[in-house]
This record gives sequence, structure tokens and C-alpha cells, in this order.
Amino acid sequence: MTAPDSNAASPPKIDLASIDLSTHLASLVGIAPGLRPPICKSLEGMGLTNIGKLIAHLPLRHERIEAETTIAELTVGHIVCTRGEVTNTRLMKRPHTAKPRFQAALEDDTGRVDLIWFNQPWLNDRIIPGMRLRVQGMCGEYMGMKQIPGADFQVLGEGQEPEASTHEELRPVYPAKEKISSEQIERVITGIIEPASKKIEDHLPADYVQAREMPNLATAYLHAHRPPDDAAAKHAL
Repeated sequence: MTAPDSNAASPPKIDLASIDLSTHLASLVGIAPGLRPPICKSLEGMGLTNIGKLIAHLPLRHERIEAETTIAELTVGHIVCTRGEVTNTRLMKRPHTAKPRFQAALEDDTGRVDLIWFNQPWLNDRIIPGMRLRVQGMCGEYMGMKQIPGADFQVLGEGQEPEASTHEELRPVYPAKEKISSEQIERVITGIIEPASKKIEDHLPADYVQAREMPNLATAYLHAHRPPDDAAAKHAL
């Protein structure tokens, strides 16, 4: 995939208070909506200094997110997805046991599910009571309590909580660094990709693209970051 032209000219002087981010792919990345200075600094540290370079930062892969349900509706023996608040955590290290176990209780208005991770004691510093998580994994049951061992989880930031997905969707997983996660990069790109993609100019003639049933460059970038289905994701990348 050809990168959008973000280096054709130096970025013009920009009034950050009134910027229409769809105007300049060479606009500094700091104009992205809701972008906090530490995140902006981390993006710049990765070389993602303007909008064009940011949308050219493609996902490594996509992971499937199941439709969300309440905790009460979780089905044992199925891959499930839910969200809630962490109400309790504990790290258990038993004598003569090589694998410590970290456990967190996740609750919503309908019930509780226990999240369990083996040999990941560092989670004791990462997941804390009061934090909201969206989790996905195979639902099991132990002594009448629902459990999700080894769940994939996403920390839901205050004021930035995405709507619950009512159907399966594909989520991009981005190359990231220690100080900025794939989820944080995803939130930034999601906020700019649709208007910014409209400014991408295709380098191939339209008849060439149509004859080979290829998406145009703008659509390819849009589907790489926000694929509507598996076929679109594969075609885009």
C-alpha cells in the first residue's frame, strides 16, 4: 500500500483552535481531537509527527471482538465479551507452586465474573479496584461462579469508554511502544481516519484500479484501520 503524501510540503501555519483536520495531511499530529500532550509526545517519538504519517501507521493484524453481553448473560463454554468494574483483586503465591495466580472480580449491574491469569504477577500493578475493563475469553465455571481464565482485556478510560458492540467486529492491533499502547493509538486514529482519508489522492489511474477490482487508496486505508469485515481487512492490507 502506498503511503499518503505527507511530505510534499512543509505544514502551513495552523490555528489549532479552528483547524479542520481533513484539510492537511501534513498537519501536525497534535491537532487530533482530544489528544493529550503525553500521548502526542509518544506518537512523535515513534515518528508519527503528522496526520499523514499517523494514518500510514498500519495495524499488524486484526483481532475479532465478540458481541458484548451483560455478565449475567455470559454463556459457559463459549467465547464471550463483557465489561464492568473491577471490585477486588488478589495475587496468590502458594508455597512450592511455580505459577502465581492473579485474580480480579469484575462486576456490572447484573452480576460478577472472576478473571484469572496464571504466571502474570505484574497484573497486580496494572489492574486495580475501581478500574473499568472490557474483557474477552472463554467462559468457564468453578463452584458455581463464572470465570474467564487468561482473558484479553482493554482498560476503559474515564470519559473515553466506547459503546458496547452489539455484533462481532474486527479491532486493529497496532505496532506500539512501552509508553503508548495499541489501544491508545487506535483511539487517536479512529478520531481522524474518516475525514483524513478523504484527502488521500490515489497514485493509480481509476480504470487500472477498477479493472483489478482493487479498492482505491482512500478506501484501502479506511478499511485497514476500520474494516467492516474479514474480506475488507484482507483486501486492504
